[in-house]
Amino acid sequence: MLKRWLFYTHRWLGIICSVFFAVWFASGIVMIYARMPRLTAEERLMRLPVLDATAIRVTPADAVAAADYTAGAPPDRMRVSMLADRPVYRFARGPAWQTVYADTGEPLSGFSAETAVHAVSRFVPEQAATLHYGKRLTDSDQWTLSSIIRAQMPMHRVALGDAAGTHLYLSDRTGDVVMKTDARGRFWGYAGAVMHWIYFTPVRRHAQAWNHFIVYFSLVGCVVCFSGLAAGSWRWSRTARFRLRGSTAPSRSPYAGMMRWHHYGGLLFGVVSFTWILSGLFSMNPFNWSPGSSPTADQRRLFALGTLDVGALSLDDLRSAVRTLSAGFPLKEVEVVRFAGEQFYSAFRAPAADAAGQWSNTDLAAFLSPQTAMGRQMVGIGARTGVAFTLFDRAAIERATRAAMPHAKVVEVV
Repeated sequence: MLKRWLFYTHRWLGIICSVFFAVWFASGIVMIYARMPRLTAEERLMRLPVLDATAIRVTPADAVAAADYTAGAPPDRMRVSMLADRPVYRFARGPAWQTVYADTGEPLSGFSAETAVHAVSRFVPEQAATLHYGKRLTDSDQWTLSSIIRAQMPMHRVALGDAAGTHLYLSDRTGDVVMKTDARGRFWGYAGAVMHWIYFTPVRRHAQAWNHFIVYFSLVGCVVCFSGLAAGSWRWSRTARFRLRGSTAPSRSPYAGMMRWHHYGGLLFGVVSFTWILSGLFSMNPFNWSPGSSPTADQRRLFALGTLDVGALSLDDLRSAVRTLSAGFPLKEVEVVRFAGEQFYSAFRAPAADAAGQWSNTDLAAFLSPQTAMGRQMVGIGARTGVAFTLFDRAAIERATRAAMPHAKVVEVV
């Protein structure tokens, strides 16, 4: 009875799952060389205009009030940059951002088709003559399914009209270009990540249902492989005791022809297939089996020792910080960061266009901070304004680390 259950389970589940396995293998190979389309943080920063702090007339506190944050949920991030030729504050609470003009205190009210094309033309001036409006999106399409990107909805899709078939996505909430795709990226995105992750738009819009499908279908795949390994091991003989019709040589397998190839091939590659599917299952963190390595909210608070305090940010400090940071490189954007109870203005050096091949940040969202491949400088706020630095004090970082992980034994500090 057990043997019959094992064989039939493997046979019929294998028939159903074999197409998916083939797609997973092939698309996984594609993903080694090509991922989903993206706009890197480096390219976004490179294309922003230089920040003009002299045009800022509104304090960050007044801008937050205009953005209509509730008293119990103030923003936890703040950036200052340009939108076209006007300075803007961009505030975030979680993944969602809001934009307020820093010269008038007026919240950004969105874009028409015409103004969206004009805004994108400032981002890619070399394509201004060929731009044409595509579509206004109120929900994600295939390339804007990331939760961070979806938080910037609605969006305007604008086609560059270039040979590469490039599309740019402009957020109606922030005025920021947040996604870039081209025909080649869309093709390989479909052939790789979309097929591998079963990342089709109607499915992925329902994140929880999609997660359950991937987890439970991976479990089914593990059952297929394990049952095949068990059945194949059961039918394999350590001695050549099987006499097959049409053959004089004894065999260790009771099967002939293609079935014999399947028997030996399954035993040889079944372990690889099982561990491959199992690792894919674990990558989904099913049933929250692994806490992960990302810092917790409490650990981040212990590093910051407080939340963003826009009331402590004066226009004089902001302008002074911009002057100091601009001495090192053309300044495109500054962000307020908090560490050990103090606030600092932070800025990254925008890369040169000819260094495009060296951009290392592959994050989907332009709202994630650029990586360390780009030079970074910071300046203190208040009494420390006017002195630029690149690294926080090592001793302060170690103290914050011990406070965030008080029960961990320090083995090495690098």
